[in-house]
Amino acid sequence: MALLRLAFGVLLVAALIWMKLLDPAALVPALAHPSLLALALFALFGAICVAALRWYVLLRVQRIHAPPLAIWRAVMSGAFLGTFLPGMLGGDLLRSGYIVQWAPHRISTGVLSILVDRALGLSGVVFVALLVLLARPEDIPGATRMTILAALGIMVAGSLIAMALARRIDKRLSRAGVPPSTLAKWMHELAHAVTLYRRAPMAVAGGVLLSMIVCGFDILALLLVTQAIGITALPRVQQAVAGMLALIANAVPFTPGGLGIGEAAFANACIALEPFASGAPYATAFLAFRCLNILASVPGAFVGIPRKQSSSLVSPGEKIVTK
Repeated sequence: MALLRLAFGVLLVAALIWMKLLDPAALVPALAHPSLLALALFALFGAICVAALRWYVLLRVQRIHAPPLAIWRAVMSGAFLGTFLPGMLGGDLLRSGYIVQWAPHRISTGVLSILVDRALGLSGVVFVALLVLLARPEDIPGATRMTILAALGIMVAGSLIAMALARRIDKRLSRAGVPPSTLAKWMHELAHAVTLYRRAPMAVAGGVLLSMIVCGFDILALLLVTQAIGITALPRVQQAVAGMLALIANAVPFTPGGLGIGEAAFANACIALEPFASGAPYATAFLAFRCLNILASVPGAFVGIPRKQSSSLVSPGEKIVTK
């Protein structure tokens, strides 16, 4: 399956080259601006570090007290693997391995923290796009506005439904007693874990804020890349909006790391926002942004995989208790 996704990503890139939306030769002018590329690389590395802090906050809500350095190693390694393998085959699977090490009796809730971390990552992009929409509505066409508002509505509705459903399941299982089956126990643990997030709004809000900072670093890096390549046909604000839409599309796990999808989304969004057809190499800029993202995650190839430890890092007494 991973090979099929890789092949699909390569075909998408080839199609973009054939449609003249991606021109590798356009990367050459960027090499004349090493300072801009270095700043973009630093911003992307900072985004990974902030993402590690976000996961640290989410794990603390679940009472999983892993060392901050270990969490940074897990996120950095996951970012590196996630570049080549999509979804659970990449970074998420590795982070799950760390959860097994830190909290062997709380694997389901630990994995939930990874899913919540991903959801908050997308929410950060949507909220930043919403702020840009409120601050500069004249720079965003109606179709793009509707896309941003629809994404916000889906995100809010999904969160409310998940919290309500988890609360109901948690109450029912607590009153009736947890059946001995593994599935029932996992359902109870997951429902209780969602309840913990619902009871920690400040931590969740902090996670959203950190996600917005991550998005800010990513967009800054992308704008630095477009500046290095020499793309000036589209104002920076509109490039940023197109970049946010591309980041959301890039998160769809159809290809490794969103290869080809992010480039196509950024190019089409920029072309839709252009006042006139400029022929600017937007897809090439996103490909350069992707290459820098890979370089920023290279330390993840050297920090290693989780080592087996004899003790759990779950705080004492933190077990699911039925009421």
